[in-house]
Amino acid sequence: MGMSPLETFFSSYCGCINVVASVIIEEHGLDVQILSVDVQGRFLSAAFTGKKNNGVPFENMKLIITAKINCSDEELAKVKDELAWRCPISATFHAAGMDLTEEWVHT
Repeated sequence: MGMSPLETFFSSYCGCINVVASVIIEEHGLDVQILSVDVQGRFLSAAFTGKKNNGVPFENMKLIITAKINCSDEELAKVKDELAWRCPISATFHAAGMDLTEEWVHT
């Protein structure tokens, strides 16, 4: 009993985003506290079931970061930009051509 491979996959992505974002935030000396990181994706199961090789197995993925944010939009934009290429998992997804969106929820 344990997590399925896809649950592990998504958990790894959320964990990587959380750690790397926290490092970037600290490096920039920003007042941002990440409360949660969630991901949603639409799994295209045709390849898994052997029906069709559809390339990337996720049509899209949406990252939802909930945080207490006390910095300017410009400062947060720097974090978002760096996060895309400094998180190894995110960088891999971008290189694979996945459609990734990111939503920051301010609390």
